[in-house]
Amino acid sequence: MRENNLLQINFDELRRSANYREEVCKKIYKNQALKDSIFSFVMKNSGQEYDANEIFQDAIVIFFKKAMEPDFAITHTANSYILGIAKNIFYKQFKTKMLHLKPENEFDIVEIEEHDDKDILDIVKKILNHTTETCRQVLIYWSQNYKMAEIASLMSYKSEMMARKKKHECIQKLSKFLKDNPKITLKIIGND
Repeated sequence: MRENNLLQINFDELRRSANYREEVCKKIYKNQALKDSIFSFVMKNSGQEYDANEIFQDAIVIFFKKAMEPDFAITHTANSYILGIAKNIFYKQFKTKMLHLKPENEFDIVEIEEHDDKDILDIVKKILNHTTETCRQVLIYWSQNYKMAEIASLMSYKSEMMARKKKHECIQKLSKFLKDNPKITLKIIGND
């Protein structure tokens, strides 16, 4: 993001002044670089424009809730922090939903609750068999709600960021595999 698009926020003032909160909120909504970053991330990860817009708005709400906490502080820019929130929202949605291919090769989101837990587990295991052992382990730990620091330790990565990067790469590879192999995907989920 270019320097002139970075949000400058005084968090003490934000907590004290409703007018300042409104001003900051408007700045965030008008920050096209931030919005473009979030939309680009969601779209590159098989999301839709509608999803990106919802995630953008949810990220702003979460940002303001966090910013109102008395001990709130960030180590990076507000733009990076909000983008990080958006990515976390997207990943949480990805974890609670699965891709289900229609015969026309269109993707449809199916809530996991519509299926028996054992069926879901079987489908996930079959899909994970099409990844490397390393990816399989990282995604299994992640799906079991291990923290990234724990995954980094278990996988002997140098940092939490390495674990995040590996998880992201694995999800990307798996998503690409599912898109590129609709017949295999249909067979795995039992719609052949």
